[in-house]
Amino acid sequence: VGFSKDGRFQYLDSKMFSDGGPYTCESYGTLMTGCLMSGGPYIIPHVRVDARCAKNNNLLGGAFRGYGINQAAISIETAVDEMAEKLDMDPFEIRRKNALYPGASTVGGEVLESSMGLQETIDRCEAALKEELKKYQTRYRGRINAGKAGVELARKKDFKVLGFGVASGFKNSGVGKGIFVDDGACRLTLKGDGRLFMLVSGTDMGQGFRTAMTQIAAETLKIDLSRIDIATGDTDLTIPTGESVAERQTLCDGRAVYEACRNLQKELEKNPWKPGEERKAEAYFRAPECFPIGDFKSAEEKGVKYRNFPAYAYATQAAIVEVDVLTGKIRVLKVIAAHDVGRAVNPRIIEGQMQGSISMGLGYALTEGHPTKDGYPVKKTYKALGLPRFTDTPDYHLILVEDPEPLGPYGAKGISEVATVPITPAILNAISRAIGVRINKVPASPDVVLDAIRTGSCQVETMEVQAGKIPKP
Repeated sequence: VGFSKDGRFQYLDSKMFSDGGPYTCESYGTLMTGCLMSGGPYIIPHVRVDARCAKNNNLLGGAFRGYGINQAAISIETAVDEMAEKLDMDPFEIRRKNALYPGASTVGGEVLESSMGLQETIDRCEAALKEELKKYQTRYRGRINAGKAGVELARKKDFKVLGFGVASGFKNSGVGKGIFVDDGACRLTLKGDGRLFMLVSGTDMGQGFRTAMTQIAAETLKIDLSRIDIATGDTDLTIPTGESVAERQTLCDGRAVYEACRNLQKELEKNPWKPGEERKAEAYFRAPECFPIGDFKSAEEKGVKYRNFPAYAYATQAAIVEVDVLTGKIRVLKVIAAHDVGRAVNPRIIEGQMQGSISMGLGYALTEGHPTKDGYPVKKTYKALGLPRFTDTPDYHLILVEDPEPLGPYGAKGISEVATVPITPAILNAISRAIGVRINKVPASPDVVLDAIRTGSCQVETMEVQAGKIPKP
């Protein structure tokens, strides 16, 4: 990355190598999304991204929460943090100075227009972190983001240093990229007994989808939740639509529910319902067309706006970590997460999604690994894979920022994946500032951290070196 002396992005030169496994599966899609998000939620005037996927006999290259953006976020967010240190700038200020805003362009060339609460997530995360750090001043005096001096002081006390790190991120709501129709559908039946039956095309996988759809219907029709029944994911009964992926359920199916309810309202205004009667209504919602990276010509020919995704969710997170300089063990004490959710249909469900996503990010940052040998997995149990446990969960301070998305019902948009994006680099930045050595390797296990403290560096063997045969760009 290149920055001006006043802390503004000048260029990004990024190389990505993906272990795609023996079949294409999702490796192509995740890599493309990683390319589009390689610059993070920042304005970067000059960008070059070289991304390659290697076919091999390792495990399948599938999808995971974040869909290729998590890896890109580690690269860009640790680089931004390192640049802030070199320029002696506050980590929040350098992000604030470069943050996307309405009218700015993403790395993919899309000019953004609305629902961009990124700046507010930065401001509110910073304010909450400043307040939280007051609790640690006495115990860790002289050992908070103190680098190597803090490490030396800790060796004379309890071997503990404290670090705090920050990272921002964004995630697409909808698959987009010109390869998928982002749509949703809903069928309503107002029964003779006055109960409403909803058939919604999406799938509830535990994320609170049914609850959110029911709330949207109740709000629109001004009826009690107890009078609504809902069925989802039944391909025999519902209108065929796309997959339940990519933070698109609330945006697409939620909008379809809203439109179906409005259609029912209009019908009832013309012809009021009477007990014993049955009324039906339905709606199909299709998000604006999206295009592959750089396909400006097709958008121009169709006379529509060039966009890569229907909408975006934004987040800024800060992590407070304790590092044991004797053992290298990391303990995440507190995570502050400020998220632009568009409109919070159900705040408790959103907070549950945020906590779950952050917990998954803890594993990515500190404990999880899935190595292979001769094409076979080395670790074959969840315990060996290093999944985080309930006892690893930190305290959370969750902040919901509402900057309504015009496409979504009541301004709502996706939230289910974006919380995994900033948490890993936030933790890595916290460790780096705590010990004075830049950690750019995951998982940042105790042996990695301890070796960095002892040697003063963190050496990373890239995939290019591992594979050997990947052609040079």
